[in-house]
Order: sequence, then C-alpha cells, then structure tokens
Amino acid sequence: QAYEQGICVKKDMIKAARYYKEGADGGHPEAKYNLGVFYLRGEGGCECSEAKGLKLIKEAGELGLGEAMLVIGGNYKKDNVEDIAIEMSEIEELFHMGKVMEESELNDSDDEIFALELYRIAAQNGHKLAEEKF
Repeated sequence: QAYEQGICVKKDMIKAARYYKEGADGGHPEAKYNLGVFYLRGEGGCECSEAKGLKLIKEAGELGLGEAMLVIGGNYKKDNVEDIAIEMSEIEELFHMGKVMEESELNDSDDEIFALELYRIAAQNGHKLAEEKF
C-alpha cells in the first residue's frame, strides 16, 4: 500500500499493482483484494475488468478478509461470483459505506470512485437510494 498511497515513497500505481500481484500470487488476502480493486477501477496498468476484479475479491473473502466479505456478500461456496446473493442487511451496509466515503471530509477522488462502486453493487441488488446515487 505504500506505493498506492505514497507513504514514505513516491506514489506509483504501476509498482503498487506489481507488488499486489506478487502478494496475490502468494495467497495474501489483502493483496488479492487490493489488486481486485485495481482491476475494477482499471488502475496501475491493470485492464478494467469486473470479472477479474470480483474473482480476486471473492478469493480474498474466502481467505477471511472482512472488506472482501462485505463487498461480495458472504456466500463463498459458489463458483460464479455473478450468482452470489447479497442479503438486505449487507446491501444496506454497502450503501452506508459508500455514503460515509462520499461525505467524509478526508475523502479524495479514489474514495469517491470506490463509493460509486459500492453504490453500484447496492443498486444492482435492489437498494433504491443507491440507484439514485449511482
């Protein structure tokens, strides 16, 4: 995350993606999650791919990463992420997380993009307020 956030090093999204890939290939759940987000956003030289992004996030959830479990919805036995059902309480949590990220005084453009992604997922699962935001 140092290269992604520019912590003690110059911000470099390409290097961040490379290190996330190395970690993901080694089975590190946070690296899988972060690389998945890069694919969803098309950042760090990663092609914009919802399928690859959600696959990596699903794998991170299967390894117990809470953020990934929230995004995917807690059902990890299915092989196809498109078939995963998200419970209503989880949809509400996604919407709330998006709202917090969007309205935070400390947010940046990445937070706003991620908030939109959370709204999109909630909207696709029937959340009416998220549909208005997305």
